[in-house]
Amino acid sequence: MKTHPTTNTQPSTSSPVSSSLPPGPVPALVPPRGDITDPPLNSAVQPDSTEDDLFGPVISTYTRAQALDDGIQVDANIGDFGEISREHFKLPCYMTARLFAIIEKAVANERYCNDFRGVWHDVCWMGKLAIRSSRDASVAEYSVIIKGAGRRSTYRVRVECGPMDIDDPRPCLTFMLPDES
Repeated sequence: MKTHPTTNTQPSTSSPVSSSLPPGPVPALVPPRGDITDPPLNSAVQPDSTEDDLFGPVISTYTRAQALDDGIQVDANIGDFGEISREHFKLPCYMTARLFAIIEKAVANERYCNDFRGVWHDVCWMGKLAIRSSRDASVAEYSVIIKGAGRRSTYRVRVECGPMDIDDPRPCLTFMLPDES
C-alpha cells in the first residue's frame, strides 16, 4: 500500500499515516467541462410558446404611421421643426396634435411675435433640461411658457422615449400634454 505524508491532528507519531485511497490515479472530483449538462437558462419558457399563448391574440394595433396619417401626431423631423429637433436631440421627435394646436394658436396670435421655430425651440429646450434632471430615463414632465396660445401662458408638457413604431424598435421622442399619455 502506498503511503502519503500528511499532517495529523492527533498526538504526533513518528510514522506516516497511510492513505485509504485505492492505488492508481486520484479520481476526479469534478467531471470535465464537456460532461456537464446544464439546463438551458430559460428552461421555464417552452420553445414553441408565443406571445399569443400568454396574452391571447392581438385584437387591434394602431401604429405611429396611422397616427400621422390621421393627424393625431405631427412629425417634428421635417421643415422648421426638424431643424430645431436636430439641434436639441439625436432621436427623431414627434408631437401630439393637441400640443401642435397650442403652438399653432400661439403663432397665429399677432399680438405676440411667435413663430413655429421659436416656440418649438422653447418646448425642446425645456424638454432637454427636464430629461437631464429626470429620474426616469424614458419619461419627463416639465413646464414651458408659450405666450399667445390662450389665457394662460404656462403649459405642462410630457416627453416620452419609446419605440418608433410597433414594428420599428428604434427609439424616438414623443412630446404631448400630460393627460395624453
